[in-house]
Amino acid sequence: MNDVLKKNLMMKDKWVRLFFMVVYAIVNYVVQLLIWALSAVQFIFVLLADRPNENLLRFTRELTAFSYYIIRYLTYNLEEKPYPFSQWSNQ
Repeated sequence: MNDVLKKNLMMKDKWVRLFFMVVYAIVNYVVQLLIWALSAVQFIFVLLADRPNENLLRFTRELTAFSYYIIRYLTYNLEEKPYPFSQWSNQ
């Protein structure tokens, strides 16, 4: 086996990153389901009140930013782990 490959396979931080990637992929899946559900709720608000619910708008804005942050981490566009390992406001 190539020495560089062997060295890379033995690096603990790469395996820790994989663990966090799997965890965040699962979290992102749940977040996406929640976004779909909240989109349906928002649609009902628009039907009934003829305008979106402001609290729901703010919450889904933060939730979509969190999902984007996770995707950036999963695709190696970001090294810093998402919330709760970084501040929510960094998203």
